[in-house]
Amino acid sequence: CVHKQGMNNPLDVVAASLEPLAPLFAAVDKLATTCYIGDVDFGLADLCTKLGDSISFPMDQVRYILMLLLVYPCAALHRFVPSATLKHVYSLVLGFWFTQVCFGHQWVHSFFVALGTYIIVFLTKSSKHMPVFIWIWAMGYMTVSHIHRQYVHYLSWDLDYTCLQMILTQKLTAFAYNVADGRRTKPPANRVEEEQATRAIKSMPTPLEYFSWVYCFFGVLAGPFFEIREYLEMTDLTVFKDKKTGEVKVPGRTLASIKALLYSLVWFAFYIGMNTQYPEWSTNAYHFTDAYISSSFLEKLARVWVINMVFRFKYYFAWLLAEGGCVMAGLGYNGVDKTTGKPKWDGIANADPIRFELAMNFRDASVFWNMRTSAWLKRTVFQRVKNRSLALYGTYTVSAFWHGFYPGYYMFFVSAPFLTSVAGVCRAKIRPYFLKEDGETGKPFLKPLYDVLTFLCTTIVINYLVKPFMLLAWAPSIEHWGYLYYFGHIGAALAYLVMLPLPTPRKKVEAKKQ
Repeated sequence: CVHKQGMNNPLDVVAASLEPLAPLFAAVDKLATTCYIGDVDFGLADLCTKLGDSISFPMDQVRYILMLLLVYPCAALHRFVPSATLKHVYSLVLGFWFTQVCFGHQWVHSFFVALGTYIIVFLTKSSKHMPVFIWIWAMGYMTVSHIHRQYVHYLSWDLDYTCLQMILTQKLTAFAYNVADGRRTKPPANRVEEEQATRAIKSMPTPLEYFSWVYCFFGVLAGPFFEIREYLEMTDLTVFKDKKTGEVKVPGRTLASIKALLYSLVWFAFYIGMNTQYPEWSTNAYHFTDAYISSSFLEKLARVWVINMVFRFKYYFAWLLAEGGCVMAGLGYNGVDKTTGKPKWDGIANADPIRFELAMNFRDASVFWNMRTSAWLKRTVFQRVKNRSLALYGTYTVSAFWHGFYPGYYMFFVSAPFLTSVAGVCRAKIRPYFLKEDGETGKPFLKPLYDVLTFLCTTIVINYLVKPFMLLAWAPSIEHWGYLYYFGHIGAALAYLVMLPLPTPRKKVEAKKQ
């Protein structure tokens, strides 16, 4: 499973160390082949090939998109299924079919990990170390899967079962904490524990409930991440129950779902349009052409900005498309807007493209990008580590492992905490000078100027920093940073050295109180 001749790179060493696991993967693969029930796409492959050829899009991605679109009519029918048990069966059967169509026999890997998690949690739920066991099991299996993919399909962007494993790892690790939190006997001691109690489950779900959540068709392909209690309360309509009267009233969600669908299609149109107009920009090789290398520093920054932004469009498309499908099924209800009185369906929002692209600091950028993955990291890593500094670096480390083992991921995640800290120092030292005495209201002309400058600094540095995420390998990533004179790292280090000794201005109101 992991051995391949003729590749002279560090993965050879890793692959050799993982050689003892080859029989396990071989056994799972044999099981997967046995469980494969043949072509069940009803001619979808031929349609995907034709569509892919017409828009110059890979066939596997076209098939993936079509299945995400198929979620909508299936989710619309989901609301008419008469009972929670039948809804579980409906979700499970469709989820199995969706994964079979998209990933073939490889979907059995996900079943193997999910079944192992259920057994481990059931047997060790009374142990305080149970979540650690699941981290080792789920993250360990995904780690081997990432290394296997990286070794066999080096630098490939093809869709395979690791996409499924990434979403599943989020669910399974969160599930372990849901069970552990449900077994607490002491009342919540702080706000974090109060939040954890709202997601805890008091008893083990039945196998049907568990696997229908794992494979529910509206979240299995592209997420977003949601926890088992959210799914169960949506299925049995508990989330729609009025706390005062006990009446169950399910608000309309069709318009909210269609809005997310149309919004996603806008980003897809932008993505296709830009790649059609500038096809050379759609490949990483462009950054090493004479046209790019010979351009000025400012031209390079501008081109990196545009190319990275267009690259993100396809993620906005997929996340919003998946979000709309979940909303159509009834997931994501977030109460009633106190101002308008209308129901809110943003409980599983996974991205806010406009607010991310216009973010004025690293914190806002991280909040509005891949929001549900951020929620998973916050709930299962950051809030579980008592030391705040270790929690920050631990969160970035887990995020890097979750993405895979290409050096580009670690170049980003090692740099990000430092740049985030520097940005916080600069904000604390500089921002007060642009505010009035109350420390909240912006000064005329000065605060808008500050906002523009911080926006430019944030977006330029972020686009510089994330390039290795796209290039993946070490050599091209470090080479590209060199074309930009490592300005992000050098500038951040100089800013830190200059800003750190300066006094932090205090609000005049606080000074008067003292």
